[in-house]
Amino acid sequence: MVIKYKMLLNDNDQAAFNAALADYFDDSNVSTMDSFEYYVEVWNRLIQDIENGYDDLFCEYLNDISVRGILEVVKTSLPNELSAKIMSILSPMDKRFIASTRELKSQLSSHSLEGIQQFWFQRIPKKLIIVDSVNDDWHDVDWESYGIYDIKE
Repeated sequence: MVIKYKMLLNDNDQAAFNAALADYFDDSNVSTMDSFEYYVEVWNRLIQDIENGYDDLFCEYLNDISVRGILEVVKTSLPNELSAKIMSILSPMDKRFIASTRELKSQLSSHSLEGIQQFWFQRIPKKLIIVDSVNDDWHDVDWESYGIYDIKE
């Protein structure tokens, strides 16, 4: 599913997002790759991978889902109107993410974003494709402590 996000933010909105992103990374030299479109496309591609069957390492999954946290932190630092516009773009994707994952009883990461509920760190893919010796680090996690008793291959 190819989605065109560029048309959803005007130049001023994009500039505001990029400035907030630079503040988040504490780096005024945020590259052109670091844009709203880039992060939204990464989030969307991850959701597609999860819907089709996630087959990467567990540590990569944690890294992959952290992009949603970046979007959330930046969104919350923006004016309400722009934040609402961004949420209207993210909300359908978040619903797809929730539909294609299952909830854990606690978060996978202890990384805290003050005042932000990080639902993405409390979910794992319903469809996991685990190939021994390729991405079997999923078996190294104590899933029972998260309320999961049936990690399937």
